[in-house]
Amino acid sequence: MKRLRILLIGILFLCGCSARSVESNSVVKTLESLYSSPMPSYTNMNKQYYSYYLPKGIGRQKSTQTSEVFIKDGYPIVMNFDPSAIVINEHYTTTVSSDEKEEENIEAQKSVLHVSDISEDVLQKVNVLEDDKTVGKRTFEGYYRDIKDRVYSYQLILVPNGKQYFLYLHSSIVSICSIVPAVEVEYMIQTMMMLAKGIDYHEKTVLQSFSIKSINEIQKENLQSIQSNLSSSGSLSELLEPSNNTKPDDIRH
Repeated sequence: MKRLRILLIGILFLCGCSARSVESNSVVKTLESLYSSPMPSYTNMNKQYYSYYLPKGIGRQKSTQTSEVFIKDGYPIVMNFDPSAIVINEHYTTTVSSDEKEEENIEAQKSVLHVSDISEDVLQKVNVLEDDKTVGKRTFEGYYRDIKDRVYSYQLILVPNGKQYFLYLHSSIVSICSIVPAVEVEYMIQTMMMLAKGIDYHEKTVLQSFSIKSINEIQKENLQSIQSNLSSSGSLSELLEPSNNTKPDDIRH
């Protein structure tokens, strides 16, 4: 009887862990701690348009010119490189005056260029932009410093999907997605942030290969990559659709 009670307690404990929700405060603390976490000073995977650091314990399953599909502890991770901000930034730099660029294209500049006019206190802070109590969707915003000491802003969208959570990390040059159970969310966030911080893009090659017109095709391919490799996520547009009037395509950093 004693053994049976212990077994039942163990089962209840495991069920409670698998069904537990993810607290926003816990995610914020995890993200804030990752800003100052150490990063390798080198990349170990080289591609035509970018290089990146692939941590140990992550397997690469598929690869195209702008996307990767990884496996970490049995969970898929889709990483898509987005050259649009790099191309747009170059376009505005060469076609408009500095005053016009300052007034009209400040977001395009910040999306690629190193952020140097923001204090470290602000850079280390993570904000909760959305916390929908009805559907459980959360959106977090912060900054990360990459392998070349450049600073990017990002958004992390967290959406319940059945017994799992869909994670969508998006900055100006990369989007990273995964689906994991609640107990794995914070650990997967750490992995996704490490991947984002480890990317170093090849600017000259990107600008030689992509135009404003070709960017749309790349972005379509990236969305298809997410849908096909995270099939259990359902409709990506539904998962990312904000509660307010902001659309996912309007999220730019």
